[in-house]
Amino acid sequence: QEPNAYSGLVLLKAYWETAGIMGYGHISGRKMIEKQQYNELIDWAVRNSLGGKSYPPDEILKEKGLSREEFAQTNVITMMEKVDEDFNKRVANNKDISAFSQTYKEFIGEGGHPTFLGLSICGVRSKDGALTPSLDKKCDDEKDLMPILSYTSIASIYFWHYWNEFQKVEAKQLADVT
Repeated sequence: QEPNAYSGLVLLKAYWETAGIMGYGHISGRKMIEKQQYNELIDWAVRNSLGGKSYPPDEILKEKGLSREEFAQTNVITMMEKVDEDFNKRVANNKDISAFSQTYKEFIGEGGHPTFLGLSICGVRSKDGALTPSLDKKCDDEKDLMPILSYTSIASIYFWHYWNEFQKVEAKQLADVT
C-alpha cells in the first residue's frame, strides 16, 4: 500500500469538521438545556441536521410556507470559533490555548480542498522550478503523512472531549426525568 497524503487530507478535513460540529452541538445544546429551552433545542436540532444551502428544496419550503432562513445552518468556521471559546473557558481555565479554528483555516480547510488537492496531485516541480502536470504523482515520502496523523490526534481530543461532555448532560437529563 502506497502512502496517500491526498486522501488523508480529505478524510482529515471531514473528521476535523465533524469534531467542530460535535463541539458546537454540545455547546449550543448545553446552553438551551440549562435554560430549559427545549422547543428551541428541537428547532436548533432540526435546522442543523436538515438544513443546508439547497435543502429542503425551495419548492417544499414554498409549499409549507417556510423560509430558507428557518433552515440556515451555522457556518463550520463559526462553529469552530465557538469551540475555541468554550475550550479556552471550560478546559483551559480562560487561557487562550485552543487553535482549533485557526488550524482549520490555515491548513486543513485549504489542504483538504479539492482544488488544492487537484493542483497538488497534478503538479510536479522540476529542478528549474517549473510546475508541470503529472497524472501518476504519489506522495514523495511517508513523512508526508505525519502531519495528517498529528492533526487527526488533535481533532480526536476535541471530538472525544465534547462526546464525553454530551454523555454527562444526557445522563443528567435522563436522571431528571426518571
